[in-house]
Amino acid sequence: MPSKLGLIIEDESDSEVIIEIIRKIRPGSRVAIQPVLAGGCARIRAKSGAWAKNLAAKGCNLLVVVHDCDRYDENELREQLDGMLIDSAIAARIVIIPVEEIETWLLADSEAIRRAMNLKKAPKKLPTPHSIKSPKEFLERLVFSHSNKEKRYVNTRHNGRIAKLLSLAEVRRCPSFPAFEAFIRQNVV
Repeated sequence: MPSKLGLIIEDESDSEVIIEIIRKIRPGSRVAIQPVLAGGCARIRAKSGAWAKNLAAKGCNLLVVVHDCDRYDENELREQLDGMLIDSAIAARIVIIPVEEIETWLLADSEAIRRAMNLKKAPKKLPTPHSIKSPKEFLERLVFSHSNKEKRYVNTRHNGRIAKLLSLAEVRRCPSFPAFEAFIRQNVV
């Protein structure tokens, strides 16, 4: 029986990234994904417990909650989110906190950025993409400067396109990614 994964996430562009990466990790999987687009991280913190209950009622047997770290202490944020899910009927669940935003994962693969944005030359490979402050804005500046100031990166238009081209080997360099990959490999059929 195929898995049904509930996904609590900030917005559509983040959802596209996660769905594309799940497809890469488990190609050919028939997992059904039920996203809940929170419309901001504050709503994730406020409503994850209720949303998890609704997703369980809809038949989800897996749960992924993705929350940007932003400027929060990662351990405190994880504890808060895990606490909200403590009563969830979905036993197979994981909280993912990309440091600082999901765009960190995209920054890990400069070749995917080059191809998705149709740049002549790939940006320099970042040795520690997770150390970039404001990765969404960094990616915007990176694309603009590598396109002779002709192209504009817009997360809502380009994140899914970049994610489709990502190399999992490159994204594994981000400390927040391996746990997500392991969860998907172990639980999605």
